[in-house]
Amino acid sequence: MTAYHDGSMRLAAFVTAGRGRPGGWRYPASESGWLDARYYQHIARTLENGLFDMAFFADILAVPDRYQGSNDSQLRYGALGSLRLDPVVVLSVMAAATRHLGLASTRSTSHYVPFEVARSFATPDHLSGGRAAWNMVTSFQDAEARNFSKKEQIPRHRRYDRADEFLEVVFKLWDSWDDDALVMDREAPLFADSAKVNHISHEGEWFSVGGPLNVARPPQGYPVIIQAGASGRGRDFAAQWADVIDQRALSARRLRGVRPPGRSRTAETRNLSQGI
Repeated sequence: MTAYHDGSMRLAAFVTAGRGRPGGWRYPASESGWLDARYYQHIARTLENGLFDMAFFADILAVPDRYQGSNDSQLRYGALGSLRLDPVVVLSVMAAATRHLGLASTRSTSHYVPFEVARSFATPDHLSGGRAAWNMVTSFQDAEARNFSKKEQIPRHRRYDRADEFLEVVFKLWDSWDDDALVMDREAPLFADSAKVNHISHEGEWFSVGGPLNVARPPQGYPVIIQAGASGRGRDFAAQWADVIDQRALSARRLRGVRPPGRSRTAETRNLSQGI
């Protein structure tokens, strides 16, 4: 929940694309449709009818094995990491069932690549009419790294170095199409104006990306960016790139240490949902 000086609030629901609370699946009245699209559409409609602004999906990329070097307890007891659907796909399912709800999903800058992420969020932003948001994270579990042909995670400070360049490339890709590049003039004929679709020709330490993106500019210009880093480096990263900072603190004093998002955007539709 976010409160504003004018007394208004923005409500976000923390949802899991798969197993929810550890052990919750054993509760007699709990639902068990985690692999059914209708389960998520019901959640989406319930949130929208309840005037929530956003459904927020966390994600991890492995069944955790941090306890005694085994994932047995995760699987045996149905813990949080035991079952996780791809949340970006779930967003599209929920978008089809709603008109106003903002739809946020986690994607890691440690294991994906910028082109895939830029495309993954431009697509649901189009399909939802401008309601997509990306929760950018730097993964920390070695079990995740091993699923992406790595023996261990990149050291923390280097993960943020990679993430900075990752965000730079993603924004270049979203900007590779001008707002009016998609013409679709049947008579001309002119589908897209090539003068308004540009290669990005990015060459950096971590990434080499030619571009352009093969999805037209998202309706929001840029999907909403969320970040939840709690370390000093994570907060600096959030201040540079994020529209929303996800923080958990036990006191207002702790929260005062969080810098507000500092990156300006030119797109006009910077809301978490079209209903606000």
